[in-house]
Amino acid sequence: MSAISVVANNLEFNFVADAPPRLGERWWAMAIAQARDEITDEPLQSALTIIVHRQGVLSKAGADGTFCLVGRPWLRFPPLLAPVTQIEVTVEAQGYLPYRHAFDVQFDQRVIVAPAPLSGTSMMKLNAVTGLAAGDTLLLGPAGANREYAQIATINAATNEVTIAGRLLHNHVVGAFVYSDNFAPAPMVDLHLRHVPLVINGRVVRRNTALNTTAPVAAASIAVTDFWRTQQAVRTHQPGAMTNVNPALRSFAIALASAVSVERVAGATFAGSMPLPGTPAMVKHVMAAADEGSRRVTLSDRIGLAIGGIVQLDVDPERAEFQTITGVPALGGLNEPARVDLALPLVYAHETGAPVERINAAAPTPAPRAFKDGAKAGDRTIFVDSPAGLASQGTLRITDGVAPDEYHAFARYETQSDSDGYFRLPPLHRVAQVHITATAGADVQEADLQPRYGDAEHRLDIVFVV
Repeated sequence: MSAISVVANNLEFNFVADAPPRLGERWWAMAIAQARDEITDEPLQSALTIIVHRQGVLSKAGADGTFCLVGRPWLRFPPLLAPVTQIEVTVEAQGYLPYRHAFDVQFDQRVIVAPAPLSGTSMMKLNAVTGLAAGDTLLLGPAGANREYAQIATINAATNEVTIAGRLLHNHVVGAFVYSDNFAPAPMVDLHLRHVPLVINGRVVRRNTALNTTAPVAAASIAVTDFWRTQQAVRTHQPGAMTNVNPALRSFAIALASAVSVERVAGATFAGSMPLPGTPAMVKHVMAAADEGSRRVTLSDRIGLAIGGIVQLDVDPERAEFQTITGVPALGGLNEPARVDLALPLVYAHETGAPVERINAAAPTPAPRAFKDGAKAGDRTIFVDSPAGLASQGTLRITDGVAPDEYHAFARYETQSDSDGYFRLPPLHRVAQVHITATAGADVQEADLQPRYGDAEHRLDIVFVV
């Protein structure tokens, strides 16, 4: 930089400013997103908590569910070492499940083509010069001693040749990466957050208007017989997901007793009802409290355990989950405590003393079903292409050939009232409206209900009038 003269208090100073930082080394919004409600598609108005799972990257929340990830791209992620990198975040908001997302950070990558530029030359040929301009700074690879910066003087778009200001200090090979520091963040990403599940419950009664009496109805059947995923589908009177006139577009909801462990894309498959019987003679216990998200648990013994085997942790329906073992210590006696590794992060925390059973898993039934919509970690409602091969409740395996298999107790959205007429459907979310059909002998009642998310329960009483 050239010197400039500065006069202050009758004194003259020669001042040379520092060179401005390269664009890729300045502070940027490296990723931009907006959190939206999955059902309404409206931006979230509640406060967001953004947990960034990479050091050196900050988050900044704005209005209407917007936020960005801030950092200095070339310094935090040197492009010669990581031309494409990911920043994982977890987005939290009151009334919604934590939402984990990985943002891709991509740099403007090009490669040198023949002839290879040598030290002392001022011209090189690239595979493409689109988007480059005189004055841009280029980072030339490969990483190591031959790495250097060069500023573009002129560009020949017809030949893809670039002339630099000055001369190269090192030799560079054909195929070496070249990065322009005209960094720009990717377009805004919409993240559709899921509501915390709720339970639809209530009571079924029969009202005798002549006698002015009300009596509970036992063994009445209550079932979700259709549903709509979004408010837009409800407002525009779209066909229900279960009764769409086009069978290929139909979707059916299944409730999982424990949340999905890892993201699954549409098209992933799971087997039909798959027996997962326990072995009561080999009950173990958790020896040290295991945190949610951990992939390791300490058990009271390792009798009957093997890599690839399945265990059920806890018997409380609200905390029970299945896990596949990926590591068992070889040292020590079978009756001694053992720390075993798990294929997937724990969905729930498990206290010291929680019972653990080894599972004798039978081969999955040959009735695979496909996900009609992807599932995120934490989902309790999944959407499948057909209920064929599924009992009203049981256990199943989710498999996609990418992430480790996971196992879940499941149930359809149907139940019966007890002797006092009370009923309770499995936890539900990810739908804007459900159509519920209640049947008791010849009596039938139908109702459309829009779940009141934000409450733990949504009360629905059903009255048969005689």
